[in-house]
Amino acid sequence: MSEKNTTFGFLDQYVLIAGGFRGMGLELARLLLDDGANVAVIGRDSERGEKARQTLSHPEMDPRRLKIIQADLSSEELLQDVQAEVKQWCSGKLHHLTVFLGSGKTPSGHDFPLEHWRTVFEVNVFASIGVVQSFIPLMFHGEGNPSILLTGAIAGIERVRAPMTYSVAKTALIAYSNQLAESLVDEGIRVLTISPGNVFYKGGRWEEIMEERPDEVAKLLKEKVGMKRLGSAEELAWVYLSNMSPKNSFTTGQNIVCDGLQTNRIF
Repeated sequence: MSEKNTTFGFLDQYVLIAGGFRGMGLELARLLLDDGANVAVIGRDSERGEKARQTLSHPEMDPRRLKIIQADLSSEELLQDVQAEVKQWCSGKLHHLTVFLGSGKTPSGHDFPLEHWRTVFEVNVFASIGVVQSFIPLMFHGEGNPSILLTGAIAGIERVRAPMTYSVAKTALIAYSNQLAESLVDEGIRVLTISPGNVFYKGGRWEEIMEERPDEVAKLLKEKVGMKRLGSAEELAWVYLSNMSPKNSFTTGQNIVCDGLQTNRIF
């Protein structure tokens, strides 16, 4: 691919996607490869990883541009092994890190033992922080306008019909991202959070919810979402791509909401 064929500025850059074997992460990987990036995608499920490889590969593409890594990033020991593997792959120079870790599949309510809160925070906050801390050392090279994008949720900025523990955890992650942006601005690393609304993709949580409670979903979309529909993984992937683009050089510390006009916040 020549420079004139890259639109967003990712030509020959190295991008790591944590939690990207399906949904938004998979679609983002596709867009990045099309724009000339070298992409490593990490996930837990080996079968999904192989499907991702088949989906993203094509005969004309240099196979070295795509790296699929199967690992549980919540494990500190495995995370160290993955960091070493990625370091070798990118020759010690990573340009962008995008994290899609987290789960809202947890019960509603407030009266839970502390261990439950710790589990929800481990999945939705600490796992992402662990990934960031592991790969930041590969981004202190001052080239290519590097960026870190974390995945929040509209439940982290406004009370919506989501479990309290999940919502509070996402609020904490958004706050962490904002603080991290200030810490890294002098290093030339931008940090952003993307907070999606309700996004449908095959195998995702909203596919389950639609099967379990179709009438409730229809009512939610009609009454609470301006566009009266769910978002798609492809739509959200473009939001991530445009915000992490090296050409988007003056945006950092922000939480970007993409929800089809569901939240009611003005600021």
